[in-house]
Amino acid sequence: MIRSPLLPSAKPTSAQSTSFVETQEYCAPQIMKGEGMEVLDWRTFGISLYELLFGRTLFKGSGNRATLFNVVDQPLWFPGSPSVSFSARDLIKGLLVKEPQHKLAYKQGATEMIKQHPFFKGSTGCP
Repeated sequence: MIRSPLLPSAKPTSAQSTSFVETQEYCAPQIMKGEGMEVLDWRTFGISLYELLFGRTLFKGSGNRATLFNVVDQPLWFPGSPSVSFSARDLIKGLLVKEPQHKLAYKQGATEMIKQHPFFKGSTGCP
């Protein structure tokens, strides 16, 4: 395998960010509060998975202010339809916990932990 200094690394780091350039709905509550967060945040993956499985956005408000409020304060909820597996809901819950120290992906080695989640059991796309 050839390694390039130009390619980003997904290695754990202690670096933190206090700014964002993304859609507000995908932003971590810590950023909204100005507290900073880990550089690689799995939250966006959790939100994307939610949107793919349920066909709707999770935090979108009637305007910017309502969206920001939803990101920080709205609890996670799942609509009754469509029917989604327990393992998918469990993975989403683990990724969207608002307190970073309780997130599924908080600890070092999070990528491997996520790939071992029951949601991916039998998947050939997670080496």
